[in-house]
Amino acid sequence: MAEKKGGGMDSVYTEKRVFHPSKEFVEKARLKSMDEYKKMWTRSIKDPAGFWGEMASKHIDWFKKWDGAVEEYSFKDKIWLKYFVGGKLNITYNCLDRHLTTWRKNKRPSFSRASLWKKPKPTPTSSSIVKSASSPMSLRSSA
Repeated sequence: MAEKKGGGMDSVYTEKRVFHPSKEFVEKARLKSMDEYKKMWTRSIKDPAGFWGEMASKHIDWFKKWDGAVEEYSFKDKIWLKYFVGGKLNITYNCLDRHLTTWRKNKRPSFSRASLWKKPKPTPTSSSIVKSASSPMSLRSSA
């Protein structure tokens, strides 16, 4: 940090530059513009049950879709919160298994213990982290 005469300091939080994403990045992005983001945000505020219900239907695989409210809560005498009442899902399936039939099946995680570990010798399966984690042998050994 730079010191000023008189003992004061310059703030390090004065960054004013704006870094726009590349065209290639925008083309691959789920949201293509700030306007699209603001439209989604506005809907999430005005119609939270509808918005989050749509997001949950679109982006999560449910074994049983919820039959109650998307959100219920009480902050009175007994505090409680409920989301997607009656719905059943498996978080492990949503995080790993559902990707085994998509282009992601051989994609290495961007940051995880598995992506930081290095095998001593490369093998034909060394890049198949997700696929090998779901193999029958791997599943038996983790039980």
